[in-house]
Amino acid sequence: MTLPGGRRYALLGDLVWQREGITEREERPWPLQSLADADPGELRKNMLRIAAIAERFPEIVLVPAHDSRGFADIPRFTGAGR
Repeated sequence: MTLPGGRRYALLGDLVWQREGITEREERPWPLQSLADADPGELRKNMLRIAAIAERFPEIVLVPAHDSRGFADIPRFTGAGR
């Protein structure tokens, strides 16, 4: 998503649980993989795709669903102007 100020965010959902899943190519610990990853090979391909996008466009903020650091930079909607 791109906000009006031009800042860009990639909402990664559960592809990775922490930003390092992309930046350091860290997979989830094995016990979590066995519970959460239906197709580990496809997951790795998608992680590499996002890593390539992140490398090419470093201005994009990566926002995994379970990493509060990504959400910290997103401005809060206040409902002002309603």
